[in-house]
Amino acid sequence: MGPDPENSLRDAVYFGEGDNVLARLTAHDRDESRDFWTRCAVVISKDQNITKSHGRFLESRLISLANQAGRATVHNGTAPSPPSLPEPDVADMEYFLSQLQLALPVLGFAFLQSKPVASPASTATAADESPLFCLNAVGAEARAREINGEFVVLQGSTARRKGLAFWTSYKSLRDQPV
Repeated sequence: MGPDPENSLRDAVYFGEGDNVLARLTAHDRDESRDFWTRCAVVISKDQNITKSHGRFLESRLISLANQAGRATVHNGTAPSPPSLPEPDVADMEYFLSQLQLALPVLGFAFLQSKPVASPASTATAADESPLFCLNAVGAEARAREINGEFVVLQGSTARRKGLAFWTSYKSLRDQPV
């Protein structure tokens, strides 16, 4: 994982599975198409409970979850479909994924988290926990709250049609569609 070379406001991620993690990482380190890597997380089995099929299932599901979350550009060439596993194994791997979704953000890997959405219910809950931020300026009237650790501009807010010349560092973020 690292900054996306095509979009500095997003991360780029790559998922892989392999029997020899060191050999796999070394090979990818030499691959110029993966120069974006600055960090990596390795998930291993301490006692051979994760088989090759389990690993492929996890890889497929992680790619799918990262694409759904939309926080990072996934640099895998293909999104393999998950292999067929017995139902109890699927349940075990889905539980394992839920544990990864808890642990990875704590380690600084937020690519599986969905973006916060300020629905009326979450806004009401957030109202109890977060102050309402208001902006009233020429051409802009906005309200925002912190929801699940992220700053969310609330529906009905308005902004200037054109940014000001000194907004250079936020221009690309501002120009992204919501």
